[in-house]
Amino acid sequence: RSIEHPPHVWAALLLGGVIVSLPIGLVLYGAGRRSTRYSVAVAQMLMSALLIHIGDGRIEMHFHIFGSFAFLAFYRDWRVLATGVLVVTGDHILRGILTPESIYGDAAAGGRRTVEHAG
Repeated sequence: RSIEHPPHVWAALLLGGVIVSLPIGLVLYGAGRRSTRYSVAVAQMLMSALLIHIGDGRIEMHFHIFGSFAFLAFYRDWRVLATGVLVVTGDHILRGILTPESIYGDAAAGGRRTVEHAG
């Protein structure tokens, strides 16, 4: 008997693989470089965005962002954290405009909520 997976499972597998492929390669072959740190920061925040999307915008999924920032803080480079903040803020703005239900769990979410989340 075959198991059918919903489309969001396939999206998570495929998008997740695309998101992590470059940082993994850079970690293996260019550890310690600035570009590696930035790519890890971007990928970490994009994985948070994917998790929030798959979780239908539930608040519990947003806590992944805070944990990601804690891990990125170990780099002790403010530019890495700033990169993460820019990626998350851009994701919230873009998805808040296009598909607010995928990030806030509510189709009627306003622009104020994006500012709250970014803050």
